[in-house]
Amino acid sequence: TEALAFDLPAALLKFEGDREFLVELSEVLLESFPAQLKALEAAVAQQNLVAAGKVAHTIKGSLGNFCAEPSYSASRGLELECRRGSFDNIPALHQRLVQEVARFADALRRELALDA
Repeated sequence: TEALAFDLPAALLKFEGDREFLVELSEVLLESFPAQLKALEAAVAQQNLVAAGKVAHTIKGSLGNFCAEPSYSASRGLELECRRGSFDNIPALHQRLVQEVARFADALRRELALDA
């Protein structure tokens, strides 16, 4: 069975049950994703592991507050692989991160009833 894109009850616990704050933070996060993913795509296309690693780290940091294990894990995996300095696995890890972030964003919008 596929892991939940994010754990709403656990995320709410992190914010002491403040759903309104979680919604505000979610909207900021969702607005930031397109630019971050575009920067990541450019870095991967240029095989710039330093830049790709930095963007993956930023995305990972954003996801940490949301109990979004699959996308957090994907961003962490990409960040670590960038640090290793080999490009071989980067395209596949990048694709996985893009897919998991999209799945997370969809789940976030659905769970919090946000406008798409």
